[in-house]
Amino acid sequence: MNDNFHKYFVLMWLLMASVFGFAAIVAIIFFILKFFAVSVSFIPGSSYVFELFITTVPYFILFAAYYLVHKKISATKTNAASVAARVILTVGSLICVMQLVFALMLFFKVNTGWLVTYNEYNKAGFALHLILILIAAGVLATGDAKEKSWLERQ
Repeated sequence: MNDNFHKYFVLMWLLMASVFGFAAIVAIIFFILKFFAVSVSFIPGSSYVFELFITTVPYFILFAAYYLVHKKISATKTNAASVAARVILTVGSLICVMQLVFALMLFFKVNTGWLVTYNEYNKAGFALHLILILIAAGVLATGDAKEKSWLERQ
């Protein structure tokens, strides 16, 4: 009885210590990042670089997603799925390039009427990219060979 109590007591102590330790690590990381942000904000032009970074990073993430799905095209078995996925990914990549150019034009304060209208609806473009990537991945999945049941595998 005493041995089980000791074992569960140590287990409970380790569980509570890991929860408090995780919270402490999150708090330390938060304060380090806050200190870094405050110290960098005194560098002239750092806010400009940060805004440019925030403007362009989502598009680079989308380009990475398009690239990862594009790498899977060679693994598909059917030619129709390969061609359809290439078309979808090409259209999506071109739209992404156009949106990146428009976002940079907005960042550099190019004021035109159509660009202001685009700025009002540009959030829908990210949803469009996610849908295109999912459709391309689904098309590629239809071209794969049927997966064997776990009962048939050896």
